[in-house]
Amino acid sequence: MIYKTAPTTQRIQWESFRVVDDFKVNLNVGIRVIQTSDEMIELILANNFKYRMSRYKANEDDGFNIGYGYGNSDMPYGMTEEEAYDEWIKEFKKKEDQLVRQLPLDFISQARFDSIMSLYFLTGKWRTMPTNSIRGGSYDILGAIKAGQWEAVADMISDGGIDRRQRQIEAKVMMLGDYSSVKTRNSTRLEGIQYARSQYSSGFITDSFTKKQTEFAYYRQTGGGYLPNTTMNRKMQIKKIFPLR
Repeated sequence: MIYKTAPTTQRIQWESFRVVDDFKVNLNVGIRVIQTSDEMIELILANNFKYRMSRYKANEDDGFNIGYGYGNSDMPYGMTEEEAYDEWIKEFKKKEDQLVRQLPLDFISQARFDSIMSLYFLTGKWRTMPTNSIRGGSYDILGAIKAGQWEAVADMISDGGIDRRQRQIEAKVMMLGDYSSVKTRNSTRLEGIQYARSQYSSGFITDSFTKKQTEFAYYRQTGGGYLPNTTMNRKMQIKKIFPLR
């Protein structure tokens, strides 16, 4: 079953909220020149991805990942957050180009594009969205976009059945231009550094390759810091390959 609108009980009285950035919500930009805003990129990254400087498995049956989930997990010296971000943003921009080619619009506001881009990048879809209801079915987001019914689009996204917390963030961006978040890219970077130090110090990193990655990446990420109990031999190897300037 395809639904054109969210049920009355799930509709939001958007007019009762303060619009944070009217410029982003209402000023239309040409679809061929628009790009995801820096605020939305940080919001997507910080709320949905974790930085890991050495290889890891999200699930036991999966292959290895590194960084923000993109890039070569066999890099011998691990991955700094800046390197991880470079790999992540390349994938993000590929998806952004795909979305621009798919949207049936000539003009769109920044906030509307940002929210749809977040939906597409994180779920792989934007035309429809499973409902969050026991009635099942999906919302026809494409139909509402074509009709210019942006409140209906926001309501349907907000009630989406895939990671509803993130969907509500996207709806808030779309209608209010509100990009506020307690998480930032910097906090994600710091969490990744602290995670590596904790895992290493606690002895949870057991294989030699991942241990080497962590030792090298930590040194490079912190500008010359060593993990506790790093051997003198390893310190000499690191300094030889990456001498401080």
